[in-house]
Amino acid sequence: GASDYASITNAGSITGTGTVSQLNFTGTDTVAGTLTAVSSLINNSGTLVVTGAVSAPNAIIVGRLAAKSGGRIGSASVINLLSGVLSVDGSSSVEIGTAGGAAAGLLTIDASGQLGGDGTVAASVLNNGTITVGSGAAGANTLEIIGPVTGSGTIALQPPSVTGTAAILQLDSSVAASQSVDFGYYYGVGTETLRLLDPTQFSRVVEDFWLPGESLVLVGETITS
Repeated sequence: GASDYASITNAGSITGTGTVSQLNFTGTDTVAGTLTAVSSLINNSGTLVVTGAVSAPNAIIVGRLAAKSGGRIGSASVINLLSGVLSVDGSSSVEIGTAGGAAAGLLTIDASGQLGGDGTVAASVLNNGTITVGSGAAGANTLEIIGPVTGSGTIALQPPSVTGTAAILQLDSSVAASQSVDFGYYYGVGTETLRLLDPTQFSRVVEDFWLPGESLVLVGETITS
């Protein structure tokens, strides 16, 4: 029921319809039915494939979360990657936010939605909300977006905290001019890195790129402010 916690480990294919308070997945699982979490979805490790539908107010991804074969994943507010991988195939959709109508083949971030953390997004992204690349320990502070990024939202790189390492953002494909890519300016230090694998397809002006130590890495050369 809606007050129960469901811990699912190596369950194979899950069919049917159900609503619980929290969904916890570990190992290799496939959701072919429709599952709803009232509080949160957590992918602790392994691979969770959604060919049906999964929805929750927020999600934490440590392993791999994949929407495949017409699958639909919805998070009303935020998805946090903790060295996780989020992927979407051409017939499926992932939506962060509540606007509805997310198109197939896209990770859609609505104006009210946020994607944060570190890991890999293996999808084309329509970002009308916020993508935050988190600072953290070395090796846990890098977000790679493999597909093109469109929309009118913001991608923000977090500077280091007192104990953390500044964010690294790698963009493998094109970025629309309507996107805002912003280096942070907090803490009075700036060692964030933006890495462009195809700089000719980056159409946006980088904002707040002015502190010593901030880096823009292009193919064949590095430019440091």
